[in-house]
Amino acid sequence: MAPPLGSPLAALNARTAFHILQPN
Repeated sequence: MAPPLGSPLAALNARTAFHILQPN
């Protein structure tokens, strides 16, 4: 799961969603 270089915001959103889905 590599964050898109052209969409830093999308990467942050994905990270947040991942944390919400699987809070480690």
